[in-house]
Amino acid sequence: MASRLADDPKRTVLLLEAGPYYGAAEQWPEELVDGFGIPRTADWEYASEPLDYGVSFPLRRGKVIGGSTAVNYCVTLRGRPVDHDAWGMPDWSWHKVLPTYESLERHPDDPPARGKTPIRRYSRKELTDSQERFLAACETTGYPLVDDLNAPYAVGAGLTPLNQVDGIRHNAALVYLSDVDDRPNLEIRAGTEVHSVVVQGNRATGVRLTSGEVIPARQVVLSAGSYNTPTILMRSGIGPAEHLKDVGIDVVVDNPAVGANLKEHPTTAVVYAATAEQHDEPQAPLRTMLTLKTDPAEPDADIHIHAVATSPTQTQEGHHPTGYDFRMTAGLVAPRSTGSVRLRSREIGDPPVIDTGVYRDPEDVRRVVDGARVIWRLAESTPLAEILVAELVPGPAIAASGLEDAVRAVVGTYNHPVGTCRMGPGGVVDERCRVHGVADLVVIDASVFPVSSRATTTLPVLMVAERAVGMNWGHA
Repeated sequence: MASRLADDPKRTVLLLEAGPYYGAAEQWPEELVDGFGIPRTADWEYASEPLDYGVSFPLRRGKVIGGSTAVNYCVTLRGRPVDHDAWGMPDWSWHKVLPTYESLERHPDDPPARGKTPIRRYSRKELTDSQERFLAACETTGYPLVDDLNAPYAVGAGLTPLNQVDGIRHNAALVYLSDVDDRPNLEIRAGTEVHSVVVQGNRATGVRLTSGEVIPARQVVLSAGSYNTPTILMRSGIGPAEHLKDVGIDVVVDNPAVGANLKEHPTTAVVYAATAEQHDEPQAPLRTMLTLKTDPAEPDADIHIHAVATSPTQTQEGHHPTGYDFRMTAGLVAPRSTGSVRLRSREIGDPPVIDTGVYRDPEDVRRVVDGARVIWRLAESTPLAEILVAELVPGPAIAASGLEDAVRAVVGTYNHPVGTCRMGPGGVVDERCRVHGVADLVVIDASVFPVSSRATTTLPVLMVAERAVGMNWGHA
């Protein structure tokens, strides 16, 4: 948003970021640009509220310029036609958004360009032995191999599209702010956390920082994500009236949709002790994946299975049969369960109450169990069975207690929260991402998605931002 708005030299843009800003790629900490690993720093350190059966888990969110694009696994998938058509709004239908997706993407042979996210798919000859065996197991088990998992309606096994090129995780800051020093109308203030939006009458006139400083603005754009954007709105008095009164905040706009409709992709990992696999160079862990339908009636894939290349175990306790792990994760990308985000109190330092709602709908549990069954079939097929020594997680003892209990016991998420400021009638924003009831206030991030994408969220969020710029301000 900051990059595109600053394309108009007559416009002055201030980008506020709670985390740090590092500048050019060579100035970033290695952990944050290393596309072969997963960062453990630059995190908001949120955790889910205990699920209905008592389990809680960490919720990774990037606290750094570029947000969660700077701390993810680099999987770069478009939203699916069925997703966009489910939005029920003409400007966000598949045939309208496809050209925007295409304009965002830079393929390895294309020259670098600001605003173009590089996307790479490794070739079969570049795969590790375990990754190649995973694809062979998929084919042996009856799943087709597909050339492009980003192609509309493509369902099957293939090479994962990654925004990781030459070992670098190309986060949104690297892609969009590469020339910031040459743009005098764009200022970045890092280490600056927003407390609330200042609303006078029925319009936003600026923001208040957690330090107490007020920054005036002609327009305010919130892009703080599905957890922090509704938190900021509620601290501004925009949200469910009864909840705001309970925490002692004056109501500016009563909107029960703020913080509601949280959708997340639940996952279950199955981890095996595997025979040793040596690599001469660092390896991208998620080069292969399988998408599948748990029911023929599903309009598109509802389960993704990611295979992580065999690597030295991270287990710190107890005896390990080989010292190497091979992991497959089943994730539900069309969840029916719904959660919410609420304020814990009006105090600035209190993290939000994040109820992911994971597995609240029993149908979601059943479908993840179906995904786990596929993993077990893959593991038993000849290409993989030859290198797998023993199942470590969830393990035969847990699985024997019941597959649904096993799935619940090892629950995690893909960290794709959406929907807490959903778009459309009865939602939080209109079709142009403008907040209902408050002029000059716009929300542009994954919180505006009315439905959960059957994909990762990086490309869909960038697509929404690009289109929203044109809808609200025109392209410079």
